[in-house]
Amino acid sequence: MLGPVIAANKKAGTSGAQFLKIGGGARATAMGNAFVAVGDDINSVYYNPAGISNLARSEFVAMHTEWIVGTNYDYGAFCYPLNGGAIAVSAATLRVEDLQRRSADETRGGDFQAMDSAYTLSYGHNLTPLISAGVTGRYINQTIDSYSAAAWDGDIGLIKRVEGRPHTLGIAAKHFGPKIQFQSESDPLPVQRGTRAPPPRFFNPRLAA
Repeated sequence: MLGPVIAANKKAGTSGAQFLKIGGGARATAMGNAFVAVGDDINSVYYNPAGISNLARSEFVAMHTEWIVGTNYDYGAFCYPLNGGAIAVSAATLRVEDLQRRSADETRGGDFQAMDSAYTLSYGHNLTPLISAGVTGRYINQTIDSYSAAAWDGDIGLIKRVEGRPHTLGIAAKHFGPKIQFQSESDPLPVQRGTRAPPPRFFNPRLAA
């Protein structure tokens, strides 16, 4: 299921809530987050909500990553299949503890922590035997010491399967919503758009197991 990936973000480096770009799930991360067209895994809820439409049974995933300087990233999701589709919930948090508070003259004033979190509700539905669509609603919260900011955003996605072939085409648009604001400063969310095309005809799908 390898193929070219097209992505765009005109505001790279200028948007807020950058933790939303961190992937979810070991399989998707190992694939370089090229997961827009994958429709057989619960981690699709993070990349393209249309991908959960064909799950035959309930699935759960949990991931914990310890990064540098005491940074911890946690992600979890649960999906439940319905008639013709599926519903899923997920949560992601990025937490940094024991940050030193300093005054203008470099005097230490104790420690504080920062945490970013996102909580989602997703629904995927099979429009036809070959086309699936999905939507996600997401609540975002960022906290630094005693300051906090919150926003809502959403994702939409489609997956088209090729009849008689193990190929899929996926399209997704993520993080559409208002700016997130700390006090008087506000930043746009990291809007992402991606397309995953079918592999070349000479590609052997068995190599992508």
